[in-house]
Order: sequence, then structure tokens, then C-alpha cells
Amino acid sequence: MSQYQFEVKSSWSGSWNGQGTVQGDSYEGITSMPREMEGPGMGMNSEELMLGAAATCYLVTYSFIADKMKLPIADLSMTTQGQVTAQGGSYDYTKIIHRLNIALSSEATDAQVRLAETLTSRAEKSCMIAKLMRGNVEIVIEPTVSIIESITE
Repeated sequence: MSQYQFEVKSSWSGSWNGQGTVQGDSYEGITSMPREMEGPGMGMNSEELMLGAAATCYLVTYSFIADKMKLPIADLSMTTQGQVTAQGGSYDYTKIIHRLNIALSSEATDAQVRLAETLTSRAEKSCMIAKLMRGNVEIVIEPTVSIIESITE
């Protein structure tokens, strides 16, 4: 069994609508509450950072599984939307929607097109960020699978 450790450093100044910093090994940035939640909207916010973690984890996981299944992926892209509910002064992430676009190369078979769609739920079950959220946040996958036709000159 392998074990990995990650660390970020963070600081905050001011009240809840102040600003802070967050720094990891390969990034550094300013953080604050988003404008939508009556914050200053400066730099990154924890809601977008959580959404980014969920999105990148899902894409990497899907890509890994698709590679193992030898799917001829030409391109993967995704738009991810997060829904936060405010109730009684508390904010809760309630839903994440991944709108995944899977483009397969022109040699893809009908079976590979079906497999590409089937793997979307397997990736959600395997993604470590999704596992962390399970039971607290509804995660919806809306895949679109297409075939990129080869260009002949």
C-alpha cells in the first residue's frame, strides 16, 4: 500500500468577508468569499476550489479508466456546475453536475461508443473527491459521446 501526503498553507485577515491566501507546491493565490455570497469576490473562493478539485479528479479518473480499456479518446472536455444552498445562515454544497464531452477518434466502434458512456459512472464511483463527497453532495454526470471524423485532404 502506498500513502501520499499533501500540504497547503493558508492565512486569512479580516472578518468573514476579508481575504486570505492559499499556497500549495505548484500554486498560490488570493481567496475570499464569492460575490454571490456577499463577499468581495477577490481571487479564488473555496466553492470554486472544491468544484475544480471534483472536476479535475473526475477527468483524470475517467481518462485513466478509458486508457486501461483502450478507448480511442481524441478529446475530453467538461463543464462542471456546483449548486450551493443557503439556509439559516449555513451554506451547503448540494449538487455537482459534470457535463462531460467525450470525443472518440474515427476508428471507434459502436461498442466503444457504448463503453465510453458506461465508464462515466465507473469514474464517478472511483474518483477520490467524489468518494469524499458521497452521501453529502449529489453528483450528476451528463455525458455526450461523439466521434471525430478524420480529415482527408
